[in-house]
Amino acid sequence: RKIECEPIRQVGDVDITVWLYSGVTTPMKVSVIAA
Repeated sequence: RKIECEPIRQVGDVDITVWLYSGVTTPMKVSVIAA
């Protein structure tokens, strides 16, 4: 799943998006959540 490119549809994805906006330089955290 690529949240960075794919649109937000699930509540869980929304939370991940918030992390991205909160910390633009947090790709590691996003990968862990996505996995």
